Amino acid sequence: MLVAGALGLSAGCRHRKQARPAPESPDVALRKAALDRELALLAAYDAVIGKVPALAPRLRPLADDKALHVAALGKGTPPVSTVATVTQLRALEREAAGAHGAAAVSASRALAPLLASLAASSSSAVAVL
Repeated sequence: MLVAGALGLSAGCRHRKQARPAPESPDVALRKAALDRELALLAAYDAVIGKVPALAPRLRPLADDKALHVAALGKGTPPVSTVATVTQLRALEREAAGAHGAAAVSASRALAPLLASLAASSSSAVAVL
């Protein structure tokens, strides 16, 4: 009986492994990067419309799409944009399409369709611009 009691005490003294926090999902960074891209695009559309109001009827529907994308990704504040021309806007959309597409490849099944949709939207915007 004495041996059983000693074993019981020694079992209680063992160090328990600390629970490690779960690693952050790669989707968190992918979603954040996509949100940043969409915020930058939204700011770029607003900047071009502000500089050339006559382009508003053509650009506002595309800007509204970006606002919907931002809402789907999360919340954020658009940065100040230095984009001043439709040519620059087209280049930014082209870059975003590639980045969204590349991110979709490594995203989870839950996030990949959204990123692929963003890539398709930016590709379409390039064609419209």
